[in-house]
Amino acid sequence: MTDIKSEKIVANFKKRPSATVVSLILVIVFGVIDSFTSKIVPTIVGMIEDYWDPPTVTVNLPEPVQLDKDGVQIRKASADPNANTPSKYDMISPKILIVHIAPGSYIITLRRTSGEHVELANAPLRFEKSGDSVDLKLQPSDWSSPATLTTGIFESIPQTDGQPTSPGSLTGTRWTTTGDDFAVLASVTDNVDRSLLGLSLLEVGVYEDGSAADKARIKSYWQSVPSWSTNTDGVSWGGTFLSWVASNAGIPSPQSAAFTAWLHWGSSVNRDRAKPGMLAIFQRSDIPEAPSHLLVGVILRIQPDCIEVIAGNVANHVSISCVKGKVLDVRVPPRRVALE
Repeated sequence: MTDIKSEKIVANFKKRPSATVVSLILVIVFGVIDSFTSKIVPTIVGMIEDYWDPPTVTVNLPEPVQLDKDGVQIRKASADPNANTPSKYDMISPKILIVHIAPGSYIITLRRTSGEHVELANAPLRFEKSGDSVDLKLQPSDWSSPATLTTGIFESIPQTDGQPTSPGSLTGTRWTTTGDDFAVLASVTDNVDRSLLGLSLLEVGVYEDGSAADKARIKSYWQSVPSWSTNTDGVSWGGTFLSWVASNAGIPSPQSAAFTAWLHWGSSVNRDRAKPGMLAIFQRSDIPEAPSHLLVGVILRIQPDCIEVIAGNVANHVSISCVKGKVLDVRVPPRRVALE
């Protein structure tokens, strides 16, 4: 619900008098009176403000890029990767874009022509409020042909320079995504699996001891576990991260901070049926790095000697790791039980 405060009305009137007048009229006509708080709660004012002052995000590219016409496409993590439509944007310079889109988490696809070949690059894009500036995490190796980015699952674990490698049963641990990761996402045909995997991918890199935005993000994970009312400082948030992912995918979750709550979530499937977007549960005894009795993550890839998953609170990040520990179970969401 939105509070209409006098200082905000005055500020808006100075900036956009006509928009403010229209908004106030609509508040009076369409607003709902909350008898308990005596506040006017309009549902349409935000739409009017967006019409006069559309939300934007400034995207900073790591290297200069000459984009094709309609060279920016943005989609939600759960959207069909083949259903991209061009997004409205302004090219300020070869390294700076202003994209017209509401705050949220997205996958951005850039399109360029290199010589005679069309190349695409996918990257996560997340921002909290209009006017934010985001440094796009994009590597030169992320540019690939359209066919490469939309078909097949890559057989090798992508490595990036300077990324950590964990000892023991977690290998290739990293907290950055690559174009190969989004190619896997594009190959997932099941809508539910794609939602879980896509939402998880967009969170990779969130760091417990990072920026204020990262800390606020982890706080939002805890909001998906309303039963947890005590201090969260120092408490493992891996299960909380999964609850947030499931909730935002529109799937019932255990609403628990414990990995053990996922042992009975949804339905179990045979290990040989494990696919990207499903959940893999590993035993703690084989994973000395895990801070809990179990490690649970969203499957990204099935490798010959390990399963690559996205998990929360690994090295204090939302990370991607290939786990060599014993697979205790593979789970699919509750609403898919009848389909398995």
